[in-house]
Amino acid sequence: MENFFERVAKAWPVGRRDLHWHILPAASEGDALLASYPEAVFSRPGLSWVPGEWLHCTLLHAVGLSADDVDVDALVRDVHAHAQQVEPFTLTFDRPAIAPVAIEISGWPGTPFTRLVDSITQLTQEQRTAFRPAASRYPHMSIAYTVIGRC
Repeated sequence: MENFFERVAKAWPVGRRDLHWHILPAASEGDALLASYPEAVFSRPGLSWVPGEWLHCTLLHAVGLSADDVDVDALVRDVHAHAQQVEPFTLTFDRPAIAPVAIEISGWPGTPFTRLVDSITQLTQEQRTAFRPAASRYPHMSIAYTVIGRC
């Protein structure tokens, strides 16, 4: 089986620590979203389709930080408390676009998403840990990842 991380080692070097926060759609939401992007189109040689249960929208990709670097229970408790105060919003996803290691769909509106990302980043920074947020701080989901050869 192909090792995804070996293939993306230039962008994601071996041994690099990363901590992620994601929005996960309900199964019915993921399936409905993927119905707009037929698997037959996005599961071809060189692409691996992302099943509905693996869909995720990244809120924060903290580079240089791992679960060992933070008080996970406290951070989850703080983020949970904050999330309960966030006004619900809907992300609407657009047509697919080619990204470095995936086919992505971008979401909008960006403003409530950005506020949530900023809050999660601040709560994570309160752990007094050093990290760099990845550049992918925009609402997006990967619907297919690049692979070597046939899936």
